Amino acid sequence: MKQTKLKDIGEFSLINSLQKLIESSAPNNIDPKFQLVAGIGDDTAVWESPKSTQLLTTDTSVEGVHFNSINSQWDDIGWKAMTANLSDIAAMGGIPLYCVISLGLNPDSFTSDILSLYTGILEASNEYGCRVVGGDISKSVPEFINIALFGYCSQKPVTRFGAQVGESVAVTGTVGGALAGLKLLTNNQDKAFSSLTKLERQHVITTHNRPHSARIHEGLKLASSGVSAAIDISDGLYADLSRLCDASKVSAKIHQPLLPVNNSLKSLSSKEQALLALQSGEEYELIYTAPSALVQQLNNSLLTPSTIIGEIIQQEAQSVTVLDRNNDQLCLQVDGWDHFIKK
Repeated sequence: MKQTKLKDIGEFSLINSLQKLIESSAPNNIDPKFQLVAGIGDDTAVWESPKSTQLLTTDTSVEGVHFNSINSQWDDIGWKAMTANLSDIAAMGGIPLYCVISLGLNPDSFTSDILSLYTGILEASNEYGCRVVGGDISKSVPEFINIALFGYCSQKPVTRFGAQVGESVAVTGTVGGALAGLKLLTNNQDKAFSSLTKLERQHVITTHNRPHSARIHEGLKLASSGVSAAIDISDGLYADLSRLCDASKVSAKIHQPLLPVNNSLKSLSSKEQALLALQSGEEYELIYTAPSALVQQLNNSLLTPSTIIGEIIQQEAQSVTVLDRNNDQLCLQVDGWDHFIKK
C-alpha cells in the first residue's frame, strides 16, 4: 500500500479523514444529560449542561521532549497523550466528557502515522465515554500534540489544598516502571538494569510507552468517600507530592520500605528502587491523603488498591522527607520532571 504524505493531501483532507475515523468509533455511553449540539465542523464545540461542576485540563506532548516516534508506536503516543489528560480529571474525582485536539505536524509525516496516533487517542478516550469534538492542525517541526479535555464533577472535586496533619499519604498501584522503561529505551545496555530478565525489561518499556488506563473509577471513589486531597503522578511521586504539600501548607514523611515499587524492578538495589519510585513521572497513579482507617476502607472498593507510604506533618522547610527502615532520613538526589531545568 502506497504511503501518502501530509504535504500531498493537505490539512482539510486530513481533517475529513480524521472526522470519519472519529465518528465511526464514537462512544455510545456519553451521559445523555450532556447532549452534543455541535462537534467537528463548527468554530467551537457546543454541548448542553445541567448544573454541575465543570472541569477543564490541557496537556501538550512534544516530539523529542515527551515522545520519540523512533522508540514508540504512534498509537501508543496517542494513548499516552490522552491518558495524561484523563489522569488530571481522575485526580479531581471527575468524569471526562469532551476534548479538542490540536496537532503540529511535519509535512513529511505519513498520513497513516497520524491516523494511528488518533486511533490510540480514541482507544483511551472511548473507554470512559469521552468524545473528540474538534481541534486544529498546523505545520510544525518538531511535531506536537495538544489536548484540551472537558469534564465534570457530580460531587465536590478533590483538590490539592485540603491535606491535614496526621493523615496518611497513600498511592494507587505501583511506581517506578515508567522511568525504568524510559532509561532502557534510551540506553538498552544500562548496567543498572542488568539484573532484569528480558520479560521484566519488556514490561517496564511497555509501562513507559503505553501506561495503564487513567484511574477514573478510583478518583470517583476517592471523591465520594471524602478524602482530603489528591494529585496524579505525572512528574514523579516526590515532585507531585511536594506540590500537594505546598498547596496544603503541610509537609510529608515518606517511608522508603513502604513504596509500592513496580514488581519488575524487585531485583534492583533498594536505593535504585527508591530513586525510580520517587522520580518516575508519567505513572498516572493517584496520590491522596486521608485518615488511615478510610484508606483501609477504600481498599475494599478500589479497582486498583492503594498503599499507605507515609503521613502528613506540620509544614517544614522541606516539603517531603524520605525515611529508611530505621527512620533515618535518606540522602537521595531526587528530581521530578521539569521542562526547563537541565538535570
